[in-house]
Amino acid sequence: MARTCHIDDGFDTAAKSREQQSLQPAPRLRHFCAGITFEGWVGFAMEEIWKSVVGYEGFYEVSNMGRVRTSFDNPHFNARPGKLLKQAECANGYLHTHLNKRGKKHPTVHSLVLEAFTGPRPHGLVSRHKDGNARNNRSDNLEWGTQKQNIADKIAHGTDNKGSKHSQSKLTDSDVIKIRAMALDGIQNVKIAAIFKITPTNVGHIVKRKSWTHI
Repeated sequence: MARTCHIDDGFDTAAKSREQQSLQPAPRLRHFCAGITFEGWVGFAMEEIWKSVVGYEGFYEVSNMGRVRTSFDNPHFNARPGKLLKQAECANGYLHTHLNKRGKKHPTVHSLVLEAFTGPRPHGLVSRHKDGNARNNRSDNLEWGTQKQNIADKIAHGTDNKGSKHSQSKLTDSDVIKIRAMALDGIQNVKIAAIFKITPTNVGHIVKRKSWTHI
């Protein structure tokens, strides 16, 4: 005698309910990334995943969104489990944090993320921020690369510190062009240096293109 399977009507009702829900507009969520909150659509949500900080297992954890916290795993660690660590921007534009076990250290946050989610830094390579934003330490924005690639990234995103972009620069791009033009007219380096308030040696380097080589 053939056996038949009975499908409960509740399944169809549930399926219809899910179909109706799928037609509703997606809700907006608030995401948290490296201390910055922003609005975004649910389709762009990124699940936050935590891993141990390399070399500080049981003490600290770092997430794929660039946050650092104390670990939940070590009950002997004299800090509140899961406490988020403060991050500070240094002169180089990168975010650093403070680790106070096994010697006080102030590592860059991007290095902690890369080591935890990508692996140890290969010999000769440096960290790269794909979007050029040194504060964006999400794992999908970081990768190991060559110094040449890193420099190319900075130039492409306009974050390099060449010439007038350097914090210690006393000259502008137009000043450099004028200095070279004055040198071609036979004006002595000493006089040029006095006009622009730099040293004659600096004038010589500019004229010989040992500095400001991008102009």
